[in-house]
Amino acid sequence: MRYQAMVAVAGVLALAACKAPEGAAPEGEAQKTLGEVMAAEYPQAMETWKGYAERRAEEGHEWIPTLAVTSGPLVPVTLGDKSYLKGYACANGEPACDESRVVFLMAPDQSRIFGYGEFNLSNGNSSQRILGAANGEELRCLRFFLADKTGATSC
Repeated sequence: MRYQAMVAVAGVLALAACKAPEGAAPEGEAQKTLGEVMAAEYPQAMETWKGYAERRAEEGHEWIPTLAVTSGPLVPVTLGDKSYLKGYACANGEPACDESRVVFLMAPDQSRIFGYGEFNLSNGNSSQRILGAANGEELRCLRFFLADKTGATSC
């Protein structure tokens, strides 16, 4: 009897040790894509983004207008004296993010969104695209954030 109780306790402890890490999606619930988050929380900006990206999407990169990839959270950043939210996404959620990727900056009130992407094409070439209306300083910051591996919050 005592042995059975010890086995039962060990089983409960083993199950507790196998629980999902903090912040993980509950079992059976997939992580939302960046596009789903944007559509739910920033619908005006997402519609504007789709309009820019559909005109500029590259072959094989249909994820750009929909942002139907997993990515990190939107991060508050500053560009000069202005605050933005930065979004960053990679093709197919690739871990290294060295292939096809896009970064965008969005005004918190959704009044502006613009981005920049670098994409590998099926013919072996690469392409760069400005998405939206970014001025020279904004484009410099987009390129900086696209290349940044430090998690900088200003440019």
